[in-house]
Amino acid sequence: MQIRPRSDPGQSQPTEIFERKAQVNSNRMKMLKAGLYPLACAIFLFVKVVWVLLPTVPMGAPRLGDDALVYLWIGTGGGVLEPKVDTPAIRDIISIRQLQDSKDPSLDYLRARTTMRTTGISSSPLAFINGLFLRAGFSHELAFAASEILVAIALTAGIASFLAIVVGKFAAGIGLMLLTFALLPGQGLQFLVQSVFTLALSLLIWAEISRPKPRILLVILLALTAALTHSIALVYICIAIGYAVLTSTIRARRISIPWTQVFALVSAVVAARILDKVLGGRLPLTTGMGTVTLSDIGENFASAVAYFCEAFWNVPLIWLSGMAGLYIVIKQRKLEVLVALTLSTGAFFAATAFNLEGYPGELSNRLLVPITIILAGLAGLCIRVLLESSLALRATALSLVAAHLVINAHATQLAFFDNLNGRNYIYDPVAVRTDLNSLPASASIIWTDPDVTMMAAFLEGAWRFRAIPYPMIEGSPHIDRILSEWKPDHIAAPVPRVLNTSSEIPSRSLSPRVHGIDFSDFQAASISFEEPVPSSIYLRLSAPTTANKVSFALSGQSGPCTTPQRKNISINNQRWVKLDLTKCPIPKSLTIKAKDQTLALLGVRLAAPSGQVNWPWGSPLVLRGTPHNSDRDDILVRFDWASLLGASLTAHIMAPNATTVLSDTSGIVWLKVETVLEKDVSPANSSR
Repeated sequence: MQIRPRSDPGQSQPTEIFERKAQVNSNRMKMLKAGLYPLACAIFLFVKVVWVLLPTVPMGAPRLGDDALVYLWIGTGGGVLEPKVDTPAIRDIISIRQLQDSKDPSLDYLRARTTMRTTGISSSPLAFINGLFLRAGFSHELAFAASEILVAIALTAGIASFLAIVVGKFAAGIGLMLLTFALLPGQGLQFLVQSVFTLALSLLIWAEISRPKPRILLVILLALTAALTHSIALVYICIAIGYAVLTSTIRARRISIPWTQVFALVSAVVAARILDKVLGGRLPLTTGMGTVTLSDIGENFASAVAYFCEAFWNVPLIWLSGMAGLYIVIKQRKLEVLVALTLSTGAFFAATAFNLEGYPGELSNRLLVPITIILAGLAGLCIRVLLESSLALRATALSLVAAHLVINAHATQLAFFDNLNGRNYIYDPVAVRTDLNSLPASASIIWTDPDVTMMAAFLEGAWRFRAIPYPMIEGSPHIDRILSEWKPDHIAAPVPRVLNTSSEIPSRSLSPRVHGIDFSDFQAASISFEEPVPSSIYLRLSAPTTANKVSFALSGQSGPCTTPQRKNISINNQRWVKLDLTKCPIPKSLTIKAKDQTLALLGVRLAAPSGQVNWPWGSPLVLRGTPHNSDRDDILVRFDWASLLGASLTAHIMAPNATTVLSDTSGIVWLKVETVLEKDVSPANSSR
């Protein structure tokens, strides 16, 4: 009989505690691995949706400004729902594009750019959805925001699906977290437009091809949608074909071509081209789509390198840890992700042979996005290994990820306000529609700003009037002849962006931007007069409360000529307030201050207000806003014709004093004018 030695309880207790702690840590890691992937997907999508929706309240236009309006126009005026390319305005734009009156390349570029933006007919499914949103009654801001949210959903699904297959769900979750606040050059992942939607669909295609048994019908549907949405889909589909062939060869360990997948991708591209010809297309002379050329490789390569450096310094943790993740991939023989990275990098360099006029290296820049996404997945692999290592390495990994998120979240906040204040147009689509409906059917309109003002008005029906985008003729040596042939009788000019004074500071608040002085951002507003000074002035004041303490002080040549008048003004939203200027012999300025920061100055008139005009256009009056922040310079707004229209166009107005201001409440100043054709004015003197 064998006698076993008795165990010492004192020796077994530490071992049991150690094993229990190890089990607890193991369970925690399992929970982290199981929960991180869906949590990262939710956080990534939530940040994108907030990024899209938050500006819709303070901004006075869609958050991507002129680009957003082009996408909306493609979905309505240039879409398959109701194309408006054969209309008076579009016919005029095409006629100006066909003029052979100048060899100036900058003028040719402006003409090509405006024509391309207005005359394209798109069969893009995303453009179709944009058109549906507008037809459903969405405002321009909300329609574009809704479209971007759809892109955000597709982008989240694309990144998550592809990374989960090639690096695993846990590493994919880490990669998504790293990409949440990533700001890349150009459109990157922050501007959710058609090319980014195409990337999202392409990532879904790559993910499907990575499966042991791809669903061919789904591949065809995704590829067809991508090819119809944006021309960059051709690049992504070529990468997909190469990816399918190489991964199949690696798995079979011999040259293997998955003909079913290749045929599905090629047939989708061919079908898209046929549908585009049937449903869409593009009118002639709309250059600007880009060409393959060897002559500009040097310039494109230099720009591509600059874009790479910017991307690297914006998200160094992704790039450095992603490079470290390459070693893990090679060691674990996860060659699918290596193939995708190699093909995307090759396409990045090959794209330097593609030249887009005015945008050197743009295609390479866009290909940096899938490269960064793949590297984020590799970075997730690297960080996963660190998290499964010693406590010190685990703490290091968590610290690096936390620092990356904090730094990039701050950069995202700054970029948010830069975009909000930088795209500082304000217009009211309903008021624009009302203004257009008041014009005679024969109206011929000069548009001083074809990028935003004209495109916004086109969305509301301005395509039915004759149109002259002024930048398309300003540099022509035959500008007088062009004006005499077109005989414009109206001018549409945007309210100067400087009158969006809060964005000019720039303000870091989320309060709605207005044309005027918002006293939440400014401590005082002053108005400077020129002789002859009127006997009274009218101020349009706005506040949500019923009474506001407002101070008015007149100053003459030698200083204050009256004691400041402090008044309790019952406003209750908006009203015009008349002030007497005769108490000062020769008043030079009027200063307005308000203790209540909810007050806003939304208009100034030198005559009794009438009609839909808020500001004294064509007058020498100067409005000055003094910010609360003493580090900011005062904002000066001038109302003379040259400041509104530019010196070149102003010189062509025959009788400035007889020019009629029809309206400015929509954010567009509408003028009824005649033009002078006796002299040619060089656009070099233009103040715009």
